[in-house]
Parts: sequence; C-alpha cells; structure tokens
Amino acid sequence: MVNRTGIRWNRYSWWLALCVGALGILSALVAGCGGNDGGTTVEPPAPPPVVPFTTTFRATILWGARTRLEGLSSALSARITLKGSNVGGGDNSFVINRDPAKLPAYQQVYTSPVAALPGVYQFTVRFFAKPDATGSEVGFADASATLTKQGDLTTTIATYGGVRGVTVVPNQHIKLGETKDITFTALDASGNVLALDSAGGSLTLGSGAVSVVTASPATLRLESNGQVTAIRPYFGQVQVRIDALTSVATNVFVDSDVALSVAPASVNPLGWENQVQLTPTLTGLPAGLSGSDLGVTYAIESDNGKLGTISASGLYTAPKSDVSPVILVTGNYDQNPSKIVRVPITVTSLTVASVNVAGVAVSLAPDTNRVSVKQVVDFDAIVKNGSLTPTDQKVTWTLEGPNGEANTGNLYGTITTAGVYAAPATRPGTTGDCRVRVVPNYDPTKPTLVPIRVVEGNVGVIVN
Repeated sequence: MVNRTGIRWNRYSWWLALCVGALGILSALVAGCGGNDGGTTVEPPAPPPVVPFTTTFRATILWGARTRLEGLSSALSARITLKGSNVGGGDNSFVINRDPAKLPAYQQVYTSPVAALPGVYQFTVRFFAKPDATGSEVGFADASATLTKQGDLTTTIATYGGVRGVTVVPNQHIKLGETKDITFTALDASGNVLALDSAGGSLTLGSGAVSVVTASPATLRLESNGQVTAIRPYFGQVQVRIDALTSVATNVFVDSDVALSVAPASVNPLGWENQVQLTPTLTGLPAGLSGSDLGVTYAIESDNGKLGTISASGLYTAPKSDVSPVILVTGNYDQNPSKIVRVPITVTSLTVASVNVAGVAVSLAPDTNRVSVKQVVDFDAIVKNGSLTPTDQKVTWTLEGPNGEANTGNLYGTITTAGVYAAPATRPGTTGDCRVRVVPNYDPTKPTLVPIRVVEGNVGVIVN
C-alpha cells in the first residue's frame, strides 16, 4: 500500500486495552512526648515533615496482531503519561517498547518507574511507528483517571486512534497485466494527511485490509500481499481499511492498448427516416479473444425514445423529426469511459418536391418556363427526402402571383388538384409572371415554387 506522499504503508488491525492497577502504599505516623525536669520547661521537638502518599501504577497493554497495514497495531512503542501526578506537579511519563518479534497479539503489563500522588489526572497513551517513541504517531488513547490512596487507578477511555479517516486516491490507473499497490491517504482528527512510516515489508497482510468491492466484468484481482492485479480492461472498485475505518468504494481503472474508431465520425445532415451504417474498427486486441469480445455495443446517448433507433449491427434509423442524437460506440473488451466513441448526427428534413412535365424537370429560373396564353400544362411531382422516397407522395397545387399574391378572379389562370395548369386568356400584369406552389404532404414546411411567364401569341409551351 502506498500513501499519497509516496511512502509505502503497512496495514494493521489492532485492539487497545488499558488496565490500570496499584502497587504499594507508603504510610508514616510520627509521634512525640515531653516532660518536666525540676520545673524546667522543655520545648517539644519539631514534628517530622509529612511524607505524601505515593504509589506506582501498572498499565496493561494488549498489542494487536501486527500486519502489513499501518495503524495502531503497527506501533512498536508507546509513551504512557499520567499528567501532573508526580510530587511537585510534574508528569509521570515513561516509554515502553513492543517486542517486534511477536507478530500475533499479546498482552504485557508495564509498571511506572516513578510513584505518583493520588488524585484525578489526565491519562494518555501515545503510540509510535518506531521504537523508543520515535517515528510517526500512529494512534493515541486519552482518558480521565483517578489514582486513589490505595494505589488503584480507575479510568475510562474517552478517545483514541490517530487515524480518523482513510481515502482511496481517485482516478488511479493500472496497466493490463500489472500488479501494484493501491494509493490512499490517512487523515487525522483535523483532516490532515498522516505520512506514516513503514512498519516493515516482512509482515503479512491483515484480513480484509484491502478489498475489491465490485468487479463486473472482473477487472481486478486481490493478491495476498494487498496489491491488486489488473486482469481485464474497464474499472473495478476497491476499498482500503485501516483499523476499524473503511474508505468508500472508489474506481480504479484498468488500461489497455485497445483503440476504437468509427466511420463515419459524424453525420450532418441526415434526412428524416434516413439510415446510416456505422462501421467500427478495433485495434490492439490481445490474441486469443473470441465471440463478443471482438465486437462493440451501440447505444443512443440520453435516449428518450424520440431520437431514432440503432441496431445491434450499427444501423441507425432517423425519426421523422429534427433531432441531434449522439451514438455511443463501446468496445466490448475495453469498456473504459475514455475509450467510448461518440458519433454526433444531425437529423433534419431534406424534403424536396421535384416538379416535371412529361418526365422532364422544370426550371426554377424566373423567366425560363414560358407558357402561351390559354395553354394547358400538366405538371407532375415526386417527393424525396434525402435518400428516402416517402410512401406519402401527395402534394397540394396552388397558383399565385410572382410574390405570393392571391389568384383573385383567376388572374393567373387555374390549376387543378392533379397539377394541370391552364394559362389565362390574356397576359397577367406587365410581365405575365406568376408561380405554382407545390406543398408536399410529407413535410408542408418544404414547398417548391415553380415560376411561370405567360406570353402573348401562339408560341407554344416552352418549359425547361
């Protein structure tokens, strides 16, 4: 395990018990007597100084089983202090060392080298990662204690523990096939990062100190030394536990050399109800893969059921509306979010009513389609929308002036619902210009305007 400062950590589980007793009672009784010698007054001797009652005390420490994980059970020493309990008001404090050869949990009684005065004091035990109260402080116990004249020390532990929080560093990445430590930070009660010293790499992993919370598909494997091995691209969730504290489940990403591209990279525009085939290309796949691992999965981002459809083979079908979907293409073997390809598509109406006469397209130039007065022209229309020929081929024919004026009194002639135009008997206006409006039922917002110029005389019909 590695903390954020780069120092290797060891994991430990621990239990702390402090049992305090009393040894020894000092007592003294001083008495004196006096008499009369022939009437001579004799002054009594000065009383001896009062010797205060003091007692040594014992502390019983249960050292937790040592593991590779940092925490109280990684401690190799402790400082025991009964504050202000010495004669003269000094602290009664002494340092104890754990036997580093004892990896399992064990209990040992430690006796204060200096006796203390009875009274009520603050009692603390501070644990350190190295012998002789050196190295990082990895935990503490803090209590209110009463030392009686009988030498009993009664105490209730109020708070303890140097590590108050543990967090797995987010956005960690492991290369496929690699084995490495999970990087995490431990925080004290004030939220400061604890840069704990290592307790030694020879210690074994404590039970459940690191766990793989979620692996679906299985991406991470927990090793016996607390490291994890990346076995499949994507991400897995891990937790780290220090003593009784457990981090939240945090994503750790497994990276591979797999690359995904999709053609076309975007589509703009795509007509209503038109289709486009997406073609993926995967490179860097490991040898030996088969089945679905060789393919991709398609989805529509934020799909609300109105953005069209995408098939399992990547065929997108647009709806009959203007929308802007994004197609998500994900490789089945490496599903890391960073590897997902996004294909934006702009769907819009490309509806056009192509107008013709006897199969020949008419011109949309204002002065090209010339018709003699009283002549009849039979127009036809074919509706298209991009590459799609809609089933609905119905159109509405309307005759109007050159600027959209109403055909009042058939000034510009007449046109039937089938598109048969009859020119008026006289040229309308000074130029004879008018136009036919062709509105497709498939998309009424996309009319086609066919300009017509009615000319005097029997010049025939010239429609280009």
